[in-house]
Amino acid sequence: MSLFRRLTLSILSLAAIVGTRALACNCSQPSIDQGLRRADAVFQGTVRNVSFIDPKNPVPQVVVEFDVSQVWKGHVTRQFEIYSKGEEFSCEASFQKIFVVGQELIIYASLSSPRFLGIYSTNICSRTSPLVDGKLDLRQLGEGHPPISGKNHTTLGFPAPNNGETRAP
Repeated sequence: MSLFRRLTLSILSLAAIVGTRALACNCSQPSIDQGLRRADAVFQGTVRNVSFIDPKNPVPQVVVEFDVSQVWKGHVTRQFEIYSKGEEFSCEASFQKIFVVGQELIIYASLSSPRFLGIYSTNICSRTSPLVDGKLDLRQLGEGHPPISGKNHTTLGFPAPNNGETRAP
């Protein structure tokens, strides 16, 4: 791993810890039923890759690629990308720490505007969480179905990740 990547990861990790303690990032988490109604896609997946769009920006957007194993809602493919918006750095940095390669998550994603682009995102106020914290969700959602073959193409309208900067565990 390059010195630049190590330094960037160290700074982001420190900012996440300090930001989380400095500001209580609260929003009322929706119930499982509300989360399901609000989301355009709900699925279980393992983080395959995490890329920063413009990593030099103090609040970079993050593109997260998943290997999807189970779907409860939406047109979700086996390989699926979502975006996490860097709305408020301290809150989103705390949220983004769940996006670690190999981490299994339950994702509640919404289509971003304009919806016809097919770009999905999630944020700190959705029910998105690590699978170990989502046992109640799994019970209430019940049996899902397998994802559709293929990969979603959601990068229309967004620049490609800058210089292949990625974050690994």
